[in-house]
Amino acid sequence: MLTPFKRNGDLNIDALKIFTEHLIEQEINGLFPVSSIGEAAKLSMEEKKTVIKVVVDVSNNRIPVIPGTGFPDERRTIQLTRYAQDVGADGAVIVEPYYQKPSFKALYHYYRTINKSMKNFPLLLYNIPSLAGYELTTKLVASCADLDNIVGIKDSSGNLAEFNMMLNTVGDKIAILQGLDILFLPSLIIGAPGGMLGGGNIACKLEVEMYKAYLRGEIQKARSIHEKLVPLWTILGGYGTFPVSFKEALTLMGIPAGPARMPAEPLTRIQKRN
Repeated sequence: MLTPFKRNGDLNIDALKIFTEHLIEQEINGLFPVSSIGEAAKLSMEEKKTVIKVVVDVSNNRIPVIPGTGFPDERRTIQLTRYAQDVGADGAVIVEPYYQKPSFKALYHYYRTINKSMKNFPLLLYNIPSLAGYELTTKLVASCADLDNIVGIKDSSGNLAEFNMMLNTVGDKIAILQGLDILFLPSLIIGAPGGMLGGGNIACKLEVEMYKAYLRGEIQKARSIHEKLVPLWTILGGYGTFPVSFKEALTLMGIPAGPARMPAEPLTRIQKRN
C-alpha cells in the first residue's frame, strides 16, 4: 500500500481510510501497509504504528492485514512486530536489514531472534535487493523456512530463475510470493501461490481479474490482461523517483495520495501528461 501524505508531508489519515476501503472493494485478498512503495523507510516508529492501526481498524477482519515491520536492527523490528500483533494484524513482513550486508550467519540469527520473540504470529521474509543491496538466497530462505513463525517470502528480486529455485526447494513449506507485477503471471504459471504487488495500488481490479482467470484455467485471458498491463507497469516503474509516479496515478484516480516525501522529485509536466 502507498502511504497518503498531506502537502506538508504529514500523514493523511482520512485519505488512508478512503484508500484502504477502496482496495478492499476491489476484492483483493490482503493489505500490505508500511511497505517499500509506502515509503516505510521515511516513516517514524510512531507513524508506522498509526498506519498499521488505521488499516487494521478499517479492514475490520474482512481481509488479512500484513504490515511491514522490518528495521535494520532487530530491537525495533521486534518492537513494531509485537505492536502489529497486539493491534490485530494478521502477520508481518520483515524486510532484509538494509544499509548493511550481513553474513549468512548474522542474517539467519536476525530472523531467528525475531521468530523466537513472537508466539503464533505469521512472518514473511522480504527479498528486495534493489533497495537493500543484497539477495536473500535460497539457502537462507530454506533455513528460515524451518522456523515456526515463518510462513512465506515476498520476493521482489526480479530473478525468476532464483524464484523458481525457491519454489522447488521450499515451496512445499512456505509461500513463495512474487513481488514484481510484470513477473506475477509467469510466477503463477511455474507454481507460485500468489503475489504482493505494488502495481495493485493502481490496477488492482485488473490484477485480481488476471489472478482469477488463471485460477479458472483461462490462461489466454490471463495473458491478455497481463499484456494490457505491461505498458502501465513500465511507465509507473520508469517515471520519477520511486514511488512518485504511483502516487500521481492514485491522485488522478480521485484518491489524494499526496506527494512523496523528499528527497523524491515530482514528475515533469510531460511525464504527468503521458
